[in-house]
Amino acid sequence: MLPSAINDASAAPPRYLIEIGRFICNTRFEDLPPAVVERCKRLIADCFAIITAGNQSDELKALAASYLQDARPGHSWVIGTAHRAAPRDAGFLNGIASTWHDFDEGSTIAYSHPGSQLIPAAVALAQELRVSGRDLLLAVVMGYEVSARVGMASKMRVSVHPHGTCGVIGSAVAAARMK
Repeated sequence: MLPSAINDASAAPPRYLIEIGRFICNTRFEDLPPAVVERCKRLIADCFAIITAGNQSDELKALAASYLQDARPGHSWVIGTAHRAAPRDAGFLNGIASTWHDFDEGSTIAYSHPGSQLIPAAVALAQELRVSGRDLLLAVVMGYEVSARVGMASKMRVSVHPHGTCGVIGSAVAAARMK
């Protein structure tokens, strides 16, 4: 049986969800500490290098060629290749490439690898929407923050890999922040 708050659609959301929602929606680029902005820039640059390396493998070259054969066109880079694709397709292929050599970043605080999921998705969407670099950085910081909080709050079994949880939520937050 589900708790009554889940069954009752009229129940107020928990206070912590309201607070994190306000934080995500109301934080401005100017509110970010300079050290956070610099760390985010390094994280994105590192992710680009890792994605480029992954996309040079024979397997991922073949995957991109096959996958993009019937895909709709777009403005988003399949990083490290000559391909451009729709954000969903570029984000997907770049996300795979980000973990291909297992050099993706990790966060001991978040208990996951949020950047390897949310950066490919955020960059692909940012290109399609033509958002500024500042807006991309803010979106990545907000997505990473939520990913870290989900990771800290989760008690996953050792057999459950965090890529399918924290990074997906962070990607959604980063995308929503840019819309």
